[in-house]
Amino acid sequence: MVTFLLIISFIVHGVLILSMVILSTRVKRAEELETRQKQVAEDIEQMFTAYLLEIKEENERLQQMLDMEGKTEPHFSPSHPGRNRVSGEENPVRTRGQQNFEKQSKPVYQPLMPGNEQVNYEPSISTQVFALEDQGYAVEEIARKLNRGKTEIALILKFNQQNM
Repeated sequence: MVTFLLIISFIVHGVLILSMVILSTRVKRAEELETRQKQVAEDIEQMFTAYLLEIKEENERLQQMLDMEGKTEPHFSPSHPGRNRVSGEENPVRTRGQQNFEKQSKPVYQPLMPGNEQVNYEPSISTQVFALEDQGYAVEEIARKLNRGKTEIALILKFNQQNM
């Protein structure tokens, strides 16, 4: 009976030692993972700090450039680009940014006045295709007349049939 208890004791001790080794390796791995995560977090923090400093320097340079340009006229009102806010007088000195703003604010499109020029109406390709098809032309003939590909004409006609 004593030998049986000794064998069981050795087995239990072996299992305990094995479990302690397994637990110690897991703890070691967890600690290594934790140190790696801390290192990665520090690297990310340093990278963000560097980016923030870079952006801050860039903003300061931009602010200095704007201050240099803004010295000619510090008060700018877009509603009255040439007027000084305080006195209401015309200010002949304008910065480059104000001149660009004035150029952009002027309307680019000027509608035609009636009677000045005749408007030439040219129908779209699809309208021409449909008109020629209604006149009885084949796809190849339409393509030749409009200097387009047969496939393009066929697709235009096919899309029109699907939409109806």
